[in-house]
Amino acid sequence: MLVGLLVVGFGLAWLLTAAGVVHLSVESVVACGMILLGATMVVGGRTDWSISRHAWPILLGAIMVVVLFATSSTFGVPGALSHMSFGDMTATARTGSTVYGGFGKLTVDATGVGPGGTVHVESIAGRTDIEVPDGVALTVDAKVLAGQVCIHGRTYTSGIGASTGPVTWQPPGSAVSSRPVTVDVHQSLGQVRIGSESC
Repeated sequence: MLVGLLVVGFGLAWLLTAAGVVHLSVESVVACGMILLGATMVVGGRTDWSISRHAWPILLGAIMVVVLFATSSTFGVPGALSHMSFGDMTATARTGSTVYGGFGKLTVDATGVGPGGTVHVESIAGRTDIEVPDGVALTVDAKVLAGQVCIHGRTYTSGIGASTGPVTWQPPGSAVSSRPVTVDVHQSLGQVRIGSESC
């Protein structure tokens, strides 16, 4: 019965969105599915046929939690989910556009972005290397659900919920720049390395 309700609910949401009747985000549909799953487990928890005695509802709930994190505004990578790729990938960043990765190593060449420019990167899992211009100040806003953020050979944050907030990196011995290159990165799992040095 639960599987039937989830299939009908997700199918109805897809149909209404595809028909243009209403626009429902993935986040809201999955959240409703989690509410239905949790309510069913609580209501039927004291019966002999309780689904809470089985492992698959817990696994289904865990998958829904991962999907919610992946589509969230903080650690989310909704653009990368719709532009998904597998394996190693190399891309050139342009100011104002977004580079999308997927699963694997993503190398982003941002050496052509000048002072005051912005680099946007979204990836799902793996390692993301962002090559930036030498001797240029950076403002980095990196959010990784689980992993590490490394800027010019220094680990700024690691672990669960690794987020740099906006941090400014200044080249050694240079004057404070009023027009740094802004690097905005969202990734679910793995390492984000900005600059050529390894951590």
